[in-house]
Amino acid sequence: MKFRVSREIAISWPEKCVWCLDIPTKKMEMEGGWIWQKKSKVEFPVCSKHYFWLKGTKIAEIVLFMIWVFRSWGMPYDLIMPGLLFVIWISSILLKPVKIRVRKDFYILEIRNDDYAREFALLNNLAPYDKF
Repeated sequence: MKFRVSREIAISWPEKCVWCLDIPTKKMEMEGGWIWQKKSKVEFPVCSKHYFWLKGTKIAEIVLFMIWVFRSWGMPYDLIMPGLLFVIWISSILLKPVKIRVRKDFYILEIRNDDYAREFALLNNLAPYDKF
């Protein structure tokens, strides 16, 4: 579900993991906005399993990119590395439980878990945003 959230109001998160509705142990930070925009940061609760899963995909993405950029010429993985990097990049995008898109004075917050999104909407008195 998507929600339109003003930048001025503070949002509250249900005390559950965004992904699996388990007891949260960590906070994950998501940032949205391009270089020329005013960026917005959102911190949401996750359980330790999903925290390390999200951090792991982020670290693997960075490491593979660095290997691909600083590779030696003539190595046999010249054709394999871009494909592997693309697969990890796409999986890290698909595995994000919360997405944020920044607009002028608000941002669009998309929560993939519908049960969690309903609780979030009730807690913050928000209605789903359908204009996309």
